[in-house]
Amino acid sequence: MATYVKCVPETPSISEVIGNANESLYGMPMNMNLPQNVSTPINNLQFQGIQPRTLAAHSGFVSGIHPHRHENMNFTIASPPSYMQLPQPRTQFHNQLQHNIQTSTSPVDINPMTINMIMNTIHEINIKLEKLNLLDELNNRMSHMEQKFERFDNEIKDIRNDLKHQSERLKDEEFHNSIIEDRMSKTENAKERLAWENNELREEILEMKCHSMKYNLLFSGIPEPSSWKDENTEEVVKEFIQKELNVDSTTMSFQNVHRLKQRTDGKPRSIVARFTSYNDHEKVRRTAIEKLKNNVKYSVYQQYPMEISERRKYLLPKLNDAKKTWQTRKTSK
Repeated sequence: MATYVKCVPETPSISEVIGNANESLYGMPMNMNLPQNVSTPINNLQFQGIQPRTLAAHSGFVSGIHPHRHENMNFTIASPPSYMQLPQPRTQFHNQLQHNIQTSTSPVDINPMTINMIMNTIHEINIKLEKLNLLDELNNRMSHMEQKFERFDNEIKDIRNDLKHQSERLKDEEFHNSIIEDRMSKTENAKERLAWENNELREEILEMKCHSMKYNLLFSGIPEPSSWKDENTEEVVKEFIQKELNVDSTTMSFQNVHRLKQRTDGKPRSIVARFTSYNDHEKVRRTAIEKLKNNVKYSVYQQYPMEISERRKYLLPKLNDAKKTWQTRKTSK
């Protein structure tokens, strides 16, 4: 009984594997150089001049191997790729080889180690080709990513251009805003100056009104007749001064005497008397303060503009309080 020692051979190249297979099939070596980078998968090996056959159909296709142990092993020998330059058989053996192949019914003896080497090599080639396909896919993805990055780069450039234009616009707007702020400050200054001048003019007008009313006295509480046409207001004022104030009014003269507009409280309308002499005016005013101090029916007082009257209503109580405080401090000392 023969003893076999299992040796692990060194993995040959694809050229050596194909050459060994050709030598086993044809009985002659095969000279061909495969390219370094194989890009087409070698799924089937089919040699020139031999039609594909299923080796499992022959019961004794490998010498030394029992047929029933390999009944499920189907090996199809296919032609090499187009880039492989197969050597032509020698002329003296070509016709005989064709005749033997066509008429022979005996199985072809093939070294099983060679077949295993071929299948392992094909498997390795398929794995490498799958990796190459993956590299192609990655290359396509990278190209798409480069296109996207290029588009993003263009968009970023457009955004930068827009930002540049916006920055220039902002600079222009800031310049215009500075001009507007200067104008606004000048306008505010002019407004303040106009407000001050307006206030000064109002005070001057009030002063002129007060000066024009310097000779006027208001007489309130004097009854009026049912018909204003039957009333002589100058005589009514003279009679009031004569009777209520005990002042001789026969020598007094007036520039104008008339009643004011209708009152809302239903009381008699007040009479405005403009004296010709300021001395007569002051005599009547001072006498009225003394004589009518406790009289609630009649009152005589100086006529003022409406705004001055409002100010007097606000300031007179404070003036009276200040006088009382001063008198209290004076007596306490």
